[in-house]
Amino acid sequence: MRINPETLSRASSRHPWRVIGIWVAVFLIMGGLSGALLGGVLNNDISFTNKPESIKAQDIVDSTFTADQPGVSTEYVIVSSADATVDDAAYQAYVKQLQGALAADTAVVAAPPTTYFDVAQQAPDQAASLVSKDQRSTLIPVPIVKDDSATIADLRTLLADQGSDAFTTELAGQATLNADFAKVAEEDARKGESIGIAVALVTLVIVFAAIVAALVPVGIAVVAIVIALGITALVGQLVEFNLFVTNIISMIGLAVGIDYSLFIVSRFREERKKGFEKLDAIGAAGATASRAVFFSGMTVVLALLGMFIIPTTIFRALAAGAIFVTLVSIAASMTLLPAMLAKLGDRSNWPYLARGANVLVLLFVVLSAGVGGAILGVGLNAAGAASALVTAGTLVGVVGGAWLMVRAVNRDRLAFLSRFSRPDGVEFDKRGGVWDRVTRSVMARPWVFLIISVLILGGLGSFYFQMNKGSSTGISALPDTIESKAAFVTLEQQFAGGLTDPALIIVTGDVASPQARAAIKELRAAIGADPIFAPQTQVTQSPDGTAVQISAFFRGETQSDASFAAIDQLRTESVPAAFGGVQGVQVYVGGNTAIFDDFLSVTDTYQWVVLAFVLGLSFLLLMVVFRSVVVPLKAIIMNLLSVAAAYGAVTLVFQKGVGINFFNSIGFHFHQSDAIEAWLPLFLFSILFGLSMDYHVFLLSRIREEYDKTHDNTEAVAYGLRTTAGIITGAAIIMVVVFTGFASGSLGPLQQMGFGLAVAVFLDATIVRTLLVPASMRLLGDRNWYLPGWLEWLPKLNVEGHEPEAPVVVPDTPAELVDAEPGRD
Repeated sequence: MRINPETLSRASSRHPWRVIGIWVAVFLIMGGLSGALLGGVLNNDISFTNKPESIKAQDIVDSTFTADQPGVSTEYVIVSSADATVDDAAYQAYVKQLQGALAADTAVVAAPPTTYFDVAQQAPDQAASLVSKDQRSTLIPVPIVKDDSATIADLRTLLADQGSDAFTTELAGQATLNADFAKVAEEDARKGESIGIAVALVTLVIVFAAIVAALVPVGIAVVAIVIALGITALVGQLVEFNLFVTNIISMIGLAVGIDYSLFIVSRFREERKKGFEKLDAIGAAGATASRAVFFSGMTVVLALLGMFIIPTTIFRALAAGAIFVTLVSIAASMTLLPAMLAKLGDRSNWPYLARGANVLVLLFVVLSAGVGGAILGVGLNAAGAASALVTAGTLVGVVGGAWLMVRAVNRDRLAFLSRFSRPDGVEFDKRGGVWDRVTRSVMARPWVFLIISVLILGGLGSFYFQMNKGSSTGISALPDTIESKAAFVTLEQQFAGGLTDPALIIVTGDVASPQARAAIKELRAAIGADPIFAPQTQVTQSPDGTAVQISAFFRGETQSDASFAAIDQLRTESVPAAFGGVQGVQVYVGGNTAIFDDFLSVTDTYQWVVLAFVLGLSFLLLMVVFRSVVVPLKAIIMNLLSVAAAYGAVTLVFQKGVGINFFNSIGFHFHQSDAIEAWLPLFLFSILFGLSMDYHVFLLSRIREEYDKTHDNTEAVAYGLRTTAGIITGAAIIMVVVFTGFASGSLGPLQQMGFGLAVAVFLDATIVRTLLVPASMRLLGDRNWYLPGWLEWLPKLNVEGHEPEAPVVVPDTPAELVDAEPGRD
């Protein structure tokens, strides 16, 4: 037996319980693995698979300076008093008490911490860096055994237990920041999932006019997300993942999982209405919709593979998460979904909901209950209560709306059955409908609509060239309620803000020579004169005497444009000026800020390679599918326009602040930033190019199918748009809502990503599909399908597959209609 989408669908439908059982077992196993292992493989680091200067510096630090140091990282406890200073006896007594409690907790603290009072006499320079200018705050560096969220939580619990009315304690450090980012990212993922699932359900109810059919795609998406998270946890035992991978899996999983199932369930219902038996309808859906889903999903995967070209782990981790969930969604749609349809049969249409008034009742009840619960929850000033009330209100609304519609349907049962059993089913190819009229209007004035579309998309996309790439994962990206943000504000105001994350200048070789020592002194003076850095620097010699580490502390945020510029200045001006004539030494500039600066450089270098790979591969695939060189070239240009427009929209809103107050007034919490997340443009390109090709393939395959029959280009375009409009519109609405749900979170990078994805899908499903496609295809006419003679050897690949022929049995009497009621398998 050949393995293809049709045979998989038929085999799964013949053995439904076996297939469902296997998927349930995998779901439970992967869910357990995710809960047990996933937290330990996530971090907020940026690693490279090559060796830029910052990584060379970090390797020397790890092997020479920190190899014998206790703990994996150092966090800073900030002790502050409103009245007392470090010279007061009570202040010293409290710090000593806290120091003893920290030293006693060996499960969290790797070694007894050193305080200001321990080094005040012996090392005045070090002591000065541990006390604030007003003498009311001091730092306690604490080496910790692990840099995970559990350790940070335990450390915070210890500080709370040692609390005092006279003193306050705050915790700052890279591990603390990562833990808070992970916490907020997890909360944003849950929020995005809940919003996406709730609105997707409403949209699916409207599309399918049935609750069971609406629940099936959501169930497939949930299964795909849980299994993909389990796969990530397993693979994470070999490689680490960026903490945003969970958000990517949830977001992409909801989008593609629901959309792929939507296409297949819709085709199954269509085949049933044409008269196919249940298993034959499943097979027909497998031969057509499942085949298209497989091709579209693999297009997404191939586009994401381009990100593996970039030698940084963040791109590869995010791409891997999206690939995992896409592949699982494809597999579930082609096997689990047919098995579920085999068991449900026509019961998937229960309860049939009349479109129109009753759907509006459902929407009104759901939205009213949700808004009412949110208002009451805000009044109670309890986020947990608000969430619970919104959820309860939504469930009540769904149940209430469904009950009202079931009552309405029962009064007209025979009419429903007659409609369901018509020989022609629903008139899918309806001429004169709204989409038919829009398409023909556009094709009547193609130049006008083509120019308007290009001006809109191109004008918005032009702002991409004003995009400033950097990082929005600094302190400013965190909500004000996060503890570590307040701690870092204290560091900036009372100490050097970059004390916990300095720039590191590593000097190796003959560091004891007079020339090297003079150069180090000169470099320290240059750093002290730079307003970006604090005036004091710290010099540490390695235990073996082969290297010197100069720590330069930033005054403000370490992930800002000014900090990146300071790193570049160190590398191009300050270090060469100081060490230009010194023989026998090598100097590297490292630290987390330098690592991110190298990341920006690598991204700029490799982005054109990724673009060429994805565009070239997409062109070849589409050329084979549609046997044309014009269609793929045009599709690529259109997709680039929609992606560029999304870039422009992100730049306008998040970098320039245009409309940000409006979005925040309707419930978002957007943060304006000086820079757009550096990894975002390439990641958006890979995701959007794959997703845009989904809709393009479904639309163009119908157009090509009709053109092959009639050789009438205008009629083929009208046919393709009017037959795919409903399903593509529903799928696009779901994707836009899912992405918008994630944009409503608290973290800047996720806000930018969700907003950019939502804008691009919206533009692709409206301006591109409604205006650009019909206008361009009308102007090009038969030239759309031009294929040079020397390429005629290309194989003929039918994306939509074939539909088997089957007789249509039409009941003659109302009694036979009742006996043939859907659900009686």
